[in-house]
Amino acid sequence: MKKLISAFTVSSLSIVLSGCFLDDLSNVQKVSVHQPEETSHRSVAIDDEFGIIANQVIKNRGAYWAKDAVLPAINNTQSGEGVNIRDGMAIVADSPSSTVKIFAYSYDDELWHQEIVIHEPRLSYFGESVYVDREWAVVGAPWAGTVVIYQREEDEEGTQWSEQARLTVDSGSEMEFGASVDKEGDALFVSAYKGDRVYVYELEGQTWQVKQVLDHKDNSRVQPKQFGWSLDAHENYLAIGAYRDQSFENGSVNGGVVHIYKKQDGLWNLDQSVKPFIEGDIIAGGAFGHNLEMNKHNLLVGDNVLRKIFRYTQEHGSWKRSNVIEAPEGASSDFGYHLAINTHNLLTGGSSALLMGPKVTKRVVTGRVTDPNGNVVANAIVSGMLADVTTDVTGVYQESLPLGWYGSLTGQFHSIPSQPLQVNPITKDVQLNDIQLNEVPLHSVHGRISGVFGPVKFLVTGFDEPVVATRFLSIRLPNGWSGEIRPVSETHQFTPEKLVIEKMSQNKVTSFRGSPVN
Repeated sequence: MKKLISAFTVSSLSIVLSGCFLDDLSNVQKVSVHQPEETSHRSVAIDDEFGIIANQVIKNRGAYWAKDAVLPAINNTQSGEGVNIRDGMAIVADSPSSTVKIFAYSYDDELWHQEIVIHEPRLSYFGESVYVDREWAVVGAPWAGTVVIYQREEDEEGTQWSEQARLTVDSGSEMEFGASVDKEGDALFVSAYKGDRVYVYELEGQTWQVKQVLDHKDNSRVQPKQFGWSLDAHENYLAIGAYRDQSFENGSVNGGVVHIYKKQDGLWNLDQSVKPFIEGDIIAGGAFGHNLEMNKHNLLVGDNVLRKIFRYTQEHGSWKRSNVIEAPEGASSDFGYHLAINTHNLLTGGSSALLMGPKVTKRVVTGRVTDPNGNVVANAIVSGMLADVTTDVTGVYQESLPLGWYGSLTGQFHSIPSQPLQVNPITKDVQLNDIQLNEVPLHSVHGRISGVFGPVKFLVTGFDEPVVATRFLSIRLPNGWSGEIRPVSETHQFTPEKLVIEKMSQNKVTSFRGSPVN
């Protein structure tokens, strides 16, 4: 019996692109993502049309990538496989809450629509691994040893998702069955890395049948090789990461191996294995194979302990060592753990997301953030570009943007937003109009008062009544305020005599020390 799940109607149009390059990754761009702090391990996925980092979608505009929708979902997983994007479909998992959301892009109105929210509280860590396309969604719950498969169907009433199958195996929760999932063609791959196994399923009628078990278990070892911690398939190749395959039980050697299988006569056979390298020489990795991605001509394997990504290219039916991608400036501390590739780009996640791709022509964009009174606002956040930028003490921001970039910029200072500033396609270095906040920000002057017992009066420019404080002074003043703050007393004199501020643009800390008047 199918469990019926309602959905919104969307267009089924999809665009598929293909290619084989990753030679130029010189354009390194940070992508700002706004999620709760506890969800710092942001998963990533990318195809040739869209990318996703946690819940932030980016879109390919041909010559460059730009921010798209922020999906109303939280991405929080430990595996790094908690999002997937493909053919205008996106899936985002929050496995601690056992919740998964699926979205579809409508090519008619160019918007993302939420199709379904799936909550499975009885399946522990439902969403640690996910896959989606325009027909299927696969969700792994490895702590429950279960994989749930959903089918998408369209009819006159719109689009519906239904639960199509639940897959389990003996000792599935002990082996963490469902830790990694992928689908390629007719084959569905499900790993159980604590059992050093990967299960290959195919659909027969309405039933998913196990067609093959890739078993890499070594009975001489107490600890597993973590075979299946990560996996990715493309056409007739399947790469499986075993990030403890070179490790000795006593810990004297650490490292992993990626095993590459090739489909021949309907079966997946081990074709070759690859290891980390530097300048052509094999080295010991720290967590080689923690994550990996492959396409027709490239296999990228991450090692987040070494903070490196190793690239292999396919030549004449064999995967050859190519080059090592070092962690660039701004990369997260676990660079190599969250990675995804398409034809030309490498997308990395974690606490700091980076998009790496071919060099593009850029122009310098400069602007200011001001308040409604026209005063500049320092430390305001300007959003709308791939990476947020912050205004300096003069209220100015500057960024290099791709030639032809267009979009909407907004400013924010703490909780105060701005109206959007529409930017026309950029053809040259340009000074933009000011971004104006909706309200005048307030800044604080905090100060300690010593040498005086009892309250002290402070005369503040623009205040009709003095401010009275004891031991500690705290005054809120509007952005752009100019004037002086002067303590007054019949019994004491103060050092300094007063605090003078010109065009206040940030919080200030001061102190006043009183001494008795002779």
